[in-house]
Amino acid sequence: MTDLATQSSSATDPAAGSRHVDQPGHNAGMREIDITQLEAAINYWRAQLPSYGDEMKLCQQANALSKPYALMIVQRRKTLPLSELEPNALMAYQSYESLMNGGA
Repeated sequence: MTDLATQSSSATDPAAGSRHVDQPGHNAGMREIDITQLEAAINYWRAQLPSYGDEMKLCQQANALSKPYALMIVQRRKTLPLSELEPNALMAYQSYESLMNGGA
């Protein structure tokens, strides 16, 4: 996994958001998250809730999102259907997305 703090500013652009993608093998209109948007969500949670303890543990939100992020890198995937996220990762991403869209 790359160091998330050193990524380009495009990885933190909320406008790059998740999108609807029609691809072979996917249901039409299935909502997917782009790897750069997933990385931006991880960076957001890391900035809001910095690592802590001697072992520098990630907060729950960043930790939940780091697992699908790592899998996407290993599998060389650029997008991931939101339906493939575990409930805690989905909640962390949706909270991030809501905050980026002006929600509370």
